[in-house]
Amino acid sequence: MELLTTLTQVQCPHGGTFQVAMPQNQQSEAVEGRVLVETDVHTMMTPCGFMRGQQPSPCARIGWQAGAVQVTVGGTAALTRSSVGTCYSADGAPQGLALISSTQSQVSGT
Repeated sequence: MELLTTLTQVQCPHGGTFQVAMPQNQQSEAVEGRVLVETDVHTMMTPCGFMRGQQPSPCARIGWQAGAVQVTVGGTAALTRSSVGTCYSADGAPQGLALISSTQSQVSGT
């Protein structure tokens, strides 16, 4: 199982990059970074250039679902490569799925 961590690279479909603002998980650490869970908040680090018509509508956040069924951290599902992240604009409009470009396969719990 490939887990998402604080060092996982996540992008919106328009090229903007996200980073987890503050991981909820303070218990499980992978070889590189902390394991991410469904409730973690991601913030935009590199701008998204998405336009709705003539209006700029950059991605602002990611809503995660389909976390791991058998791996939880503090009762919350861990994120894996197969988790689904939907990118949303500041006004809540869905704008496509997040792209995951790196993951972590080794993890240890404390």
